[in-house]
Amino acid sequence: ATGPARPGVIQGERPRAGSDSALEMLDAKLSQRKVSNAPLCKTFKEFLLVHARVLQRDGTGGRFSMEGRAPLELVVDWLDKILRNTLDGEAVEIDGVTFAPGQLKASVVAVGGGAQWGKTILELNLMAYATAVRFLSVGNYLPDKSKVEEIVGQKFRPNVLDLYPWMAEMIQVGKVENASGKTIDRKESYTVTDGERKAFGNFCGMHKPPTSITIDLGLLDEVDDIDERNIGYVDARMTNSPVHLTAFIGTQRVAGAGQNARLKASSFHVKQVPCPKCRKEWNLEEEFPRCIRVAKDGQPKQSDPTIKPEMGHDRLATYYIACVECGTPMDRDAGRYVAKHPERIKQARFGVRVSQLNISAISMQEIVGSWYAAFEDPSGAALVAFHCDRIAIPNAGAAQPITQTVLDSARELGVSPAGEISEPYAMSLARSEHPRFAGMDMGPRCWFWCDEVRSPLVSACVWAELIASGNASVRLPLLMNVLGINTVFLDAGGEPDLTKRLVLSLNGLDNYLPPSVPKSELLKMHLGNLGVGLSWDGQRGRWRGIRAAAVLFVAGEARGIEQTLGFTQEGNIYPLIKCNRAESIQTAVNDFLTPNEGVLEMVGAQGIKALRTMRRARLPQTYIGPGVSQAILDGHLLNLRKERDTRTGEEDWVEGVENHLGLSKTYARLSQMVAEAGGAQGKFAYRAVNTGRNSSGLGRRKGTLI
Repeated sequence: ATGPARPGVIQGERPRAGSDSALEMLDAKLSQRKVSNAPLCKTFKEFLLVHARVLQRDGTGGRFSMEGRAPLELVVDWLDKILRNTLDGEAVEIDGVTFAPGQLKASVVAVGGGAQWGKTILELNLMAYATAVRFLSVGNYLPDKSKVEEIVGQKFRPNVLDLYPWMAEMIQVGKVENASGKTIDRKESYTVTDGERKAFGNFCGMHKPPTSITIDLGLLDEVDDIDERNIGYVDARMTNSPVHLTAFIGTQRVAGAGQNARLKASSFHVKQVPCPKCRKEWNLEEEFPRCIRVAKDGQPKQSDPTIKPEMGHDRLATYYIACVECGTPMDRDAGRYVAKHPERIKQARFGVRVSQLNISAISMQEIVGSWYAAFEDPSGAALVAFHCDRIAIPNAGAAQPITQTVLDSARELGVSPAGEISEPYAMSLARSEHPRFAGMDMGPRCWFWCDEVRSPLVSACVWAELIASGNASVRLPLLMNVLGINTVFLDAGGEPDLTKRLVLSLNGLDNYLPPSVPKSELLKMHLGNLGVGLSWDGQRGRWRGIRAAAVLFVAGEARGIEQTLGFTQEGNIYPLIKCNRAESIQTAVNDFLTPNEGVLEMVGAQGIKALRTMRRARLPQTYIGPGVSQAILDGHLLNLRKERDTRTGEEDWVEGVENHLGLSKTYARLSQMVAEAGGAQGKFAYRAVNTGRNSSGLGRRKGTLI
């Protein structure tokens, strides 16, 4: 009932027995149980295979099928086991791990897949099953309001409401209750009831944090387009639910971020397809294009070649999956799913990568044709889209120069100066005889990075960690001492006051006040014996003996590094470094790249230089103690990527993402370069040129910052 409560009747309560007023009789009639025509299903799989329908081209509803879409069976099996465990109190087993009743509460499922294999239809049918059959409330979270309108109008209504009349009879579209019990009118919301039980479905744009609605299942679609800052709010909407299930569903456009990051944080199941002859197993998407052969006459045979870009597309040929080694044709529907991170299964974090190569309902002719068509796009954007939509392994091309392959290679090399030797090492809080340089990205959370320079060919990350800003004044000096760091550069913008205090303290400048002269004159003066062996040469614009400096990124054309004086409000001075953000990040990124990725760098003493052919930046293989995990470190480095400004067409490094360790690496690199320019040019001199094989934007960079 709506409107003000009548005297003697509590609002929302059924009338007392024996009442014969017209209003009370109406209340009683409205309160009668509504008969539900929803199908009785024990599992989501039964709902899909027996009752679900899929909209056909003629407007009718055809039978839902998983045939040719084997990955759906794995995902549906996970969902059913989670619901049986949390709602029905059953013990279930997943990949050899047994979960007692209720232990799968707060599970996370990540489905990172290519396009057009049925994930949206699966998601909408899950909403129908959960709300109308299980009476669970579901929140479907999408990037923005326009995407909500698109999914509701073009997907949910024609594919669910129009095909399931029994559900349409049970719901009130546009009616949903918030946490306080008030009814909210929303086109993108609906209430399902059978007169006794009630559940809500809500499509919500994530352009702002979700609030008010209480749910049991949170479905997040196209995570790459959702503001990361708002995703964390979804979990709180399910606090009181016995299920508390979160599902991340969508394509993966960016390695190390968005949907790809969610997948890597899961069990990360991938499909291994066996060769019927030699019995070796292959993951098709990781072996593409080596796993695809072409039969020109339509009949596969041993002599058929694997596809190559220069071959060109043949519409009349037969393309098929074959063993990479012996060439035997393989069945795309065969195989098993294996977890890359089996330890995450016990944590109830499940995930699967779904490539179109695993979906036999999509022809190989179509996939291969799309691959060849992508090469015709000179911008490279079509090839990036192909890897996202077809292969399900993100490849941002020039926009993401650091890839997981690059990081794995840097980790495998360790500190070895020679390519044929591998010397893996671990993060360690210990000193070394080699010079060390550090950087710290500042903010409420400060991210620290320390490099050890072994030679012009090797710069190894020996420590990285997260420091709360409140602890930075104590922790940073301790790290400087324990690790034996020569110089540390700090971000001047994140926490300006904290940065100034740290730079003053580490250089021993807390109590130093410069001569009382105009700043313009002070900049030209020579100031010696400052703090702990620090001096300023105004004529050359150089600091000597820097222990710490603040780095200020400035806009405009890249003009190298400018060393200058920073001033506090109290009149203290401190070392300040000004440089271009884009060029500085590119310099740090180039350390990870080689001529194979288009970076040419000459290293060695003056007059005796050679082309660097190995990755200069190196990473540890073991991560221990308070240092950051490998997953966090890799994720931050992978987020050093570019995006194109739609207004100007220019590319620049992405801001507002979790790339803080990448920026800390940049500050450490700048620290090293300033130190070398101040007295070690002969030992570490180099000159790098990016040939631009990956990007025209990268190709503009030539030479060093010094």
